[in-house]
Amino acid sequence: MRPNVTKAMQKTGIQRRFTTTIPKKVRERLGLKEGMELFWDVEEDRIVIYPKAYKSLGGMFKGKVEYSTQLKEKVDKSFMRGT
Repeated sequence: MRPNVTKAMQKTGIQRRFTTTIPKKVRERLGLKEGMELFWDVEEDRIVIYPKAYKSLGGMFKGKVEYSTQLKEKVDKSFMRGT
């Protein structure tokens, strides 16, 4: 299933060695800094990415992002282990 692509979405590509760049507007909105760790997961046909310190960023999403219970539990466990 393809998402509804809107003009507000930011587009990047997958580079050599499968790296990608987080768009500047996204980095600024979430306060992402170089060296921060990100969690990557797949939910159905979507890639879900969020920073390790997602709890402190929760208020910045203003209800527009929802985490599945399963993914949130995975991150909570990982966060508590410090990994």
